[in-house]
Amino acid sequence: MIVEAVLVPLAIGKIRGGKFKNLEKVYIEKWYLLVLSALIETIASFIRMRQIEPLWQFLDKNIILIDIIIYSLIIMTIYANRNKRGFKLILIGVILNGLVIFANNGKMPVDVSSIKEMISRESLNLLNDGKDLVHTATGPNTKLEFLADILHLKKPYPFPKILSLGDIFMIGGTFLFIQDKMIIESD
Repeated sequence: MIVEAVLVPLAIGKIRGGKFKNLEKVYIEKWYLLVLSALIETIASFIRMRQIEPLWQFLDKNIILIDIIIYSLIIMTIYANRNKRGFKLILIGVILNGLVIFANNGKMPVDVSSIKEMISRESLNLLNDGKDLVHTATGPNTKLEFLADILHLKKPYPFPKILSLGDIFMIGGTFLFIQDKMIIESD
């Protein structure tokens, strides 16, 4: 998602006459809360994937609480930056992803029906075996599936991946934010 959310807007901003130098002035209020949320999710996912005893069982039982903490940190950051262009779209994306995650016991459902060539066999096995802390394969009991990771960007797209509707909103918001900072700030 980094390519679509950051690199493409940077390239388009440059084509439109924007300046990379303007990005030096960008400041995201409470950015450290985003870093903390990413750190919590990364460490928890590593513990779950490696089944580090006894922590992984605690994480499985408390995934909703972990998600609440992560989403609270993210929303606090978005709220602090709510007046910046694009952050309302980012908030919509976060809410859409949060809805589907909380509706599915703290995990983002992923449509694995045709993604074998898009992800590693190990990642696919983690999904199918339920060992991924934050993702699960879609199935007959999936709630709000239309909000899940179901949008497949396959080859010939240069960076194959699976996105959710919420991801699209977050990419759009990030795009607007970067364009705003590169173009408008240069006027």
